[in-house]
Amino acid sequence: MLIEKFIFNILAFSLFIIIFSKLIRKNDTSYIIILVIEALGIALNFLELLIGWIFTSIISKILMYILAIVLPIIILRNRV
Repeated sequence: MLIEKFIFNILAFSLFIIIFSKLIRKNDTSYIIILVIEALGIALNFLELLIGWIFTSIISKILMYILAIVLPIIILRNRV
C-alpha cells in the first residue's frame, strides 16, 4: 500500500511538472484546466495521506487516479 502511494505521488507530480513546464515554455494558458484537474487529484491523495479513513474506498482511489494521471494524459495526447 505504501509503495502504491509512493508511485502515485511520483507519477502525478512529474506529470504536473511536465505540463507546467510546457505551459511556461509556450506561454499558453490552455493547460490551466489540466493543471487544476491534476492538482485536485493530487490534493485528494494528500488528504488521504493526512486523514486516511475518509478516502479509503476503491471509488475514491479510482477517482484520484483518473483526475491526477489518466485524464491529463488523455487531454494532452489529443492536443499535441
